[in-house]
Amino acid sequence: MIVCTQLDPSSNKQHRMKERLSDNEILFTQITKLNAELFSQLRKLFPDYKIQGLKHRGETPYGKKYWRALFDREYASTSEPQDGSGRDLQIAMHTAGELIGFSDFSIHSRKLVDIPFNYGSVNEFFIVPKHRRKGYGTILYGHVEQLFAKHNVGTVLLTPDPVTGVDFWRAMGYEDTGLNKGSGEPLIYRKHLAPGETAEAIDDAISKLRTPTQIIAINPYNKRQLSEMTPIWRAYCRENDRRFHKRDVMATAFEARKHRDVSFAAIYYGGRIVGFLLRKNNEEIRFIPDSDNKTLLIYLAEKEG
Repeated sequence: MIVCTQLDPSSNKQHRMKERLSDNEILFTQITKLNAELFSQLRKLFPDYKIQGLKHRGETPYGKKYWRALFDREYASTSEPQDGSGRDLQIAMHTAGELIGFSDFSIHSRKLVDIPFNYGSVNEFFIVPKHRRKGYGTILYGHVEQLFAKHNVGTVLLTPDPVTGVDFWRAMGYEDTGLNKGSGEPLIYRKHLAPGETAEAIDDAISKLRTPTQIIAINPYNKRQLSEMTPIWRAYCRENDRRFHKRDVMATAFEARKHRDVSFAAIYYGGRIVGFLLRKNNEEIRFIPDSDNKTLLIYLAEKEG
């Protein structure tokens, strides 16, 4: 239920509240091609939403054609699923003919964080630009959380995208897990919908994943990551009498994406890149310039078993 408080008539906040639709006009529908009008509206907006978020993280994103094709693969179901019949739900918030926002979320997931427990995850969350800052994000998330509760989801994890922002998720009751800080990967936030022994076990499992050292694949579109890796690659070439080419970092990262037998990863320690791991042609190159850090070496040894 939307509650409108009495405000100063001259306030911008009251003006935005007046623009907001009443609660009986707002509908929630599973996204499929059968909802042709909603599907078309969302398909048009989806590429801009993805591109904006990736640019904010320093990546050079694919073009709109790529994101429309991805959208078609992910959301072009030919049948209307029954509520809860699948583990993933894609919900559109709309009026009789206009899209307001959408959310893609998983009822049971282990993809975001590798722990031996199922949890819910919010994968995508989007409010149409002209409808932002009017309270619709809170309404949409409230509906999503109701569905989580209906399916007995006790804990929800997510990565706050730059479009929605961390402040919004904090306002919704989410807390930073401490994972992925400064490592080039998105932060992980969590909320317990049903506190108890399972929630405590999940927190304990997450705490064991926190480490000053992480090994993360190099993204050829992430400019910040490539920039930080370049001097490491230059030092490697200098020590091994190789000719240095700045473009080699990006080229190797692309090669690793295309071929399963090639991997190229950055070694992060304390939030910055200190070296790399390159596996290619049954050969492994591990390079950490001037490293005498015992914690880092112990971590790498544990990774190798």
